[in-house]
Amino acid sequence: RYKTTSFALSAAITGIAGPDGGSPGKPVGTVVFARAEREAGPDSITADQKLFDASEGRSGIRRQAALCALELLMP
Repeated sequence: RYKTTSFALSAAITGIAGPDGGSPGKPVGTVVFARAEREAGPDSITADQKLFDASEGRSGIRRQAALCALELLMP
């Protein structure tokens, strides 16, 4: 069962960190981010896509993606 929280801001992250799973349209290193605020309407949702350097491997892509997601939460 879901519980209601008092958080006013949320961030979402998804992507392909590798080493497998990439395709020509979505290569390894493709990460999509989203940010939404509780009281704001759907038009205020921010979404962005980045392509990180896959040569750093899965952990490098995940690290870079996590840092970008944290930046979304900054005022």
